[in-house]
Amino acid sequence: MEEITSSRRAPFGANPTVGEAGRATQQRILAAASEAFATNGYAQTSVEAITALAGCSRPTFYQYFSGKEDLHRRLATRFGAELAGALDRMGPITADRAGRDELRGWLAGLSDVHRRYRAVADNFAASVRTDDRMVTGSTTLTSAYRTRLCQSIVDPPAGAVPLDVQAAAINAVAYGAAVYRNRVGAVTTERTTDAVADLIHRSIFGAIDGVNLAEVRPGTAQPPAPAPAEATADDPARRSRGLATRADLLAASAAAFGTLGYDGVRVDDIAKEAGVSHGTFYRYFPDKVAIFSEHVESATDEIVALLDDWPLGPGEEAAWARSYYDAFARIGGIVSCLPEARAAGLEAATRSRLQVAHALQQGLDTRTFGDSDADVVSCFALLEGFAASAFRGLGVTVDEAVAATALMLERGVFGRPGRGVGG
Repeated sequence: MEEITSSRRAPFGANPTVGEAGRATQQRILAAASEAFATNGYAQTSVEAITALAGCSRPTFYQYFSGKEDLHRRLATRFGAELAGALDRMGPITADRAGRDELRGWLAGLSDVHRRYRAVADNFAASVRTDDRMVTGSTTLTSAYRTRLCQSIVDPPAGAVPLDVQAAAINAVAYGAAVYRNRVGAVTTERTTDAVADLIHRSIFGAIDGVNLAEVRPGTAQPPAPAPAEATADDPARRSRGLATRADLLAASAAAFGTLGYDGVRVDDIAKEAGVSHGTFYRYFPDKVAIFSEHVESATDEIVALLDDWPLGPGEEAAWARSYYDAFARIGGIVSCLPEARAAGLEAATRSRLQVAHALQQGLDTRTFGDSDADVVSCFALLEGFAASAFRGLGVTVDEAVAATALMLERGVFGRPGRGVGG
């Protein structure tokens, strides 16, 4: 991913160098893009919307950026450089309170960077669907973060999971906590930062009294209101002769949402994928909100059913992680769309968040330590964010992610001795 430079693109002028006015224009476009991405999401933001906010013309925009993807990519480069800077300022991660506090300082720095680049972070998943260079750049940066993190950990316990693989999970939880704190519930930055520092430190060194075991703080998540009543038996979608077509539409829409994202899918995309007419779609679903909502309810039921097994007994973490990833292989495309759907105000997506948060809390509240509300945030980052990155091929295989997730659950979430990490 390229750094942002104060220069004009060819062929806009014989001299690409810009003066103070040009730099001010470029910064105004960047600020307008951040505002537009934050307000409307990546997929729904057009170059015209950005230029309108920036108060400039399309030709002026194209003097500095080749398009929306180029602009977002270069904003992401700046974001990535600041994330790297926060990691570089972290001292040694040791098995004592000083090491835990170094983690906390790093996490506080990440929260500050995310606050300033929230539009980029929140729209990352949407941007990588259409920009392969974002995937390549992100993989490169993530690998560098993992290497730096591994270098910071002092004398980790030997074990079955390679340290660089565990570092990928740690990085996903650290990065994701800053994002998911704004999506999951009203947990303050201070609480989240303390809880994530404890959880990551436990995942490396195990539970240590006086170091990474906070006092019990029960969760406050409430179960959501029931979902709307299902269609009646007289609905044509429920008649036996229409079941096959309805199933085709559901399969086609799942594929479309997984590829294009919630914002990017149109009814025409679903109908084309299913091999039916536009009008046939509307015999079964009133709009894309309805069909996506059905997917969300099904996916949420599957996740909540898995979380009903929490608290996991000692030694059960690996089998549970494998079952979860097997489920994610089927429903991950829908799960990855949930942030976009929540931002669009979709009721089913909001209800899903509440259901999963409540199920997580039920398991976390059985522990004899820890802030359950804050650890729900970390669990979202691990189970949604890290899993999604594994299936996108961002630095770890699915098998590696399963092993790292199991260790994170065993040592970090439930505070058990665990199998340790490998050098």
